[in-house]
Amino acid sequence: MVYLISAFLILMIWEVAYAKKHGLPVYDFAATVSHLNLGAGQTAINALTAAAIVGAYVWLYDTFHLFEMNPDSKILAAVLIVVADFCYYFGHRASHRVNFFVAAHVVHHQANDFNHGSAIRQSWTSRPCLFLFYAPLAIIGVPVKPLLAALLVNLFIQFFSHNGVVRRKLGFLEYVFVTPRSHRVHHGTNAPYLDKNFAGIFIFWDRLFGSHAELDEKNPVQIGPTEGTNPYDPVNANLSYYRQILFVARHRPTLFGKISIWFETPETLEAEMARFGYVEAETRPILPAYTRDAKIAIVAVLGATLTTLVYYMLNKDGLAAGERAALTFGVLAGAWVAGRLILNPSLLDGEKAESRS
Repeated sequence: MVYLISAFLILMIWEVAYAKKHGLPVYDFAATVSHLNLGAGQTAINALTAAAIVGAYVWLYDTFHLFEMNPDSKILAAVLIVVADFCYYFGHRASHRVNFFVAAHVVHHQANDFNHGSAIRQSWTSRPCLFLFYAPLAIIGVPVKPLLAALLVNLFIQFFSHNGVVRRKLGFLEYVFVTPRSHRVHHGTNAPYLDKNFAGIFIFWDRLFGSHAELDEKNPVQIGPTEGTNPYDPVNANLSYYRQILFVARHRPTLFGKISIWFETPETLEAEMARFGYVEAETRPILPAYTRDAKIAIVAVLGATLTTLVYYMLNKDGLAAGERAALTFGVLAGAWVAGRLILNPSLLDGEKAESRS
């Protein structure tokens, strides 16, 4: 995982340099810090909960598996890349259509930009929710080791598909794989792009199940929301959708209604919020200006957070449970501090920053 994080950061640096050289407005300071905060928090929480999630999969396998498979089979490894993406497709589609799963994915779609940085912007509760879509593989008899390898491949290719500077068609690859062009469509909030292109690696799942959309040059993709919750505070970003569901559940009169809202659609939730008069606790702000000193301080906090995360990932196998929990809390606290400074850099010295570049 440390090598994967290093590869992500190298690709981000290349993308920033390329965009700057060619004058492409791909990266924004505040958004990038926010993405990295959320990605760091998710990685730390994943490390803390990995043993429980993998343990649950192994228990399902040991208790119920129907077939025996060789975990070292190269054929199985190749097949699992396709099968794991099949499972991901349905998990991802549910994460746009079922409130319980939307709450664990919406953080990713709070971004108004599309780049390698926004790929890292992930919900802190997404891993256990997506686990539910891979759990049937344990019952079939898929060993955990090759499945984890397939999921790492899926993760890396999804990171590439968030490239913000590759915008042209990639020939025949567009018919087989998810590319930056086809995944940009997925992040669109305007028709006909909303809730399209859910696959992680193979775009043919979308073509097969009727959720595919081509990018129309005459109808540019609008990335992300322009209003709604505050996405820069990582705690608020993660909790906002859960607050909305709980608000509606609290106001519905019947037990069935209180439970069913978790499994209904975002459109139903939005209508119910309007009916019951929901008011967002923290709305998307107009960002302040940042002085050079403010940017340096924010980057320093972010750097300390990422350094703590790297130490954690390098040493997690030898750490006691309490030490893991403490380091996870340290990463989350650092992410929260950097997020609050993005919103209010005057916290650094009591004065408003003067200029934003």
